[in-house]
Amino acid sequence: MATGKNAAFITSGGCLTVPGIRGANGAFEGCSKTIAMIERALNDERIKRVVIGGIWGNYKHQPTGLVFEKENGEIQNLDNGGFESAIAKLSAVIKAHPDKEFFVLLDYPWNEGKYDRNKHVWAQGSYNPALSSSRWVNGQTEEILVDYPELTYWEEGNEVMQAMLKGQVRFIETASLVCPNRQCNLINYKDDDHLRSSYVEKHATWIDQLFE
Repeated sequence: MATGKNAAFITSGGCLTVPGIRGANGAFEGCSKTIAMIERALNDERIKRVVIGGIWGNYKHQPTGLVFEKENGEIQNLDNGGFESAIAKLSAVIKAHPDKEFFVLLDYPWNEGKYDRNKHVWAQGSYNPALSSSRWVNGQTEEILVDYPELTYWEEGNEVMQAMLKGQVRFIETASLVCPNRQCNLINYKDDDHLRSSYVEKHATWIDQLFE
């Protein structure tokens, strides 16, 4: 779709890109650099629309790796109030830029499995299409339909975003498009919580509204 409009992407793998977020014990070194890039972009008057995306439910339940540092120096783990504090900070950032229109990309269903706090590992999730490889025919021609996952982290993250940013952003809903009738087709998934790039390229129509 040719619109004559330009777009730029600023991303950092595994990072919740909100000021105050950093890796614990020196992890996620690229996170602060990405946040600084976003802050510079927000001060660019040429940028009119900003889309914020993330695996919100995973951040909310993240047991290790990322922390949020409050302005008073208090450090919070994301799974112990830090996620909510970070989104409150995001709300403040949005309010500080009334010249821009903000969108939040809500998450689609995913299932990373349950976190084992004793072993400090995630169990294999049921949404990984590799677990259904025996049902693949001639390179993914057979549908692999599964119900919404029992693990509701993806929904809980969306709920926090909607509650805390209501009235400040336009929400872009994806679940009903990725998984119509509350069923997800695993041939569209790369693994437990990522969609295949070829699927997104052809079917991610939810993003079209940004270029209207």
